[in-house]
Amino acid sequence: NLSEIGKLHLVLVEGPSKKNQAELVGRSCNNKKIIFPSKALRDNQASSSSSRAHPSRGDYVLTRVTSSSAQSLRGELLDFSTMASFYGLAQPTTEGYSPFLKGEMRS
Repeated sequence: NLSEIGKLHLVLVEGPSKKNQAELVGRSCNNKKIIFPSKALRDNQASSSSSRAHPSRGDYVLTRVTSSSAQSLRGELLDFSTMASFYGLAQPTTEGYSPFLKGEMRS
């Protein structure tokens, strides 16, 4: 897990941490558990540009790994994300987004 420090991960939020309700836990695409402090983020889906929201179960978020243990990773919460934007799969078209693979996967 030491090699993961500093890397960006797309995390599917599972919910609050069992040990600390101020932290969230989720799984990365390679099924690693990542624990990170919850904080309000700019909500890109809201109509108001100043709207903020806390991530909740089922949200995808971007995290950077800051430390590791044998069982899990700890990280910092950066922003809301989607699989398409994280992996560079979505390209704007006149009809919304058209997924296709471009570039390398980050982790």
